[in-house]
Amino acid sequence: MASFYLIIISLILGKICSFSERFPKQTAQALNGFVLYISLPAIVILKVPELIQEFELSLKLLAPMSMAWIMFLMSYFLFYTLGRKFKWSPGLTACLFLTAGLANTSFVGFPLLDAIIGPEAIKIALIADQMGTFLCFTTLGLMLANIYSKKGKQDTDGLRRLIIQNLKGIFFFPPFLVLMVTATLSLLSFYPPPIVNDVVTPLATTLGPLALFSVGFSLKVNPSTLLKYRLPLSLGLLFKLIIAPLIFTLIFNWLADPSSLMIRVTILESAMATMITASVICNQFKLEEELANLMVGISIPLSLISVPIWNFLLTA
Repeated sequence: MASFYLIIISLILGKICSFSERFPKQTAQALNGFVLYISLPAIVILKVPELIQEFELSLKLLAPMSMAWIMFLMSYFLFYTLGRKFKWSPGLTACLFLTAGLANTSFVGFPLLDAIIGPEAIKIALIADQMGTFLCFTTLGLMLANIYSKKGKQDTDGLRRLIIQNLKGIFFFPPFLVLMVTATLSLLSFYPPPIVNDVVTPLATTLGPLALFSVGFSLKVNPSTLLKYRLPLSLGLLFKLIIAPLIFTLIFNWLADPSSLMIRVTILESAMATMITASVICNQFKLEEELANLMVGISIPLSLISVPIWNFLLTA
């Protein structure tokens, strides 16, 4: 439960410190940079070799592995369509499909699943997080964030130039670069020595608290902000907390037993709050930062209520 309390405390501390003159206005931006370029690569170095060693690919693992990819694609097509209908800016559209399409399957997901199911749920959640959410985020998520951040700023050289520019941006983005190198070395049975893990472990643990502190620091929940984003925020939260898990429940009710532990954990992971790092990316790429912070800041406390309700419905 300590991790559970850390979520709330980090958000509150970030908001409190935003009122202090001792913290400059660029605090959140600096912390986001640390999370992306230090904490996230540290998690990759720590977790990817463990996953490759522990898990063998089997059909039973397809449910938790595929959930994040399916949800992200659903979110993309939904908010792309809604963006055209409501004439949203590229930044707002991208912010929504990133924050609504990526779930917080680890920092919120792990302690919440441990609390409502038990430690046996964590191994399944780890597969959903690392092989699903994390890989989806570091590939499709980063690529589309990069594309949408440049929409309307490109010259007219065509789609080929745009694709080349974005591929360069992704392949030289530090977390993705570290992911590719670490995965390749692990598949070749070259694992980091213990001293490397000893060094990167404390760096990896900074991701959750610093990212949440940054969200709390940047969060501006006032009537004018809520009024400004009332429609996209409502639609984003509706998809993230209700529609996505409902779709997975219907799919697995048809294909499998939704009350089995593997399927239940997968559905509950899809119902988790917005992925914190998705909001960090939105802030870094200037994709409607206020809306991204609202999606995280509001979805986290709501998910503490909605996820146990989903668990009750799945076991009823």
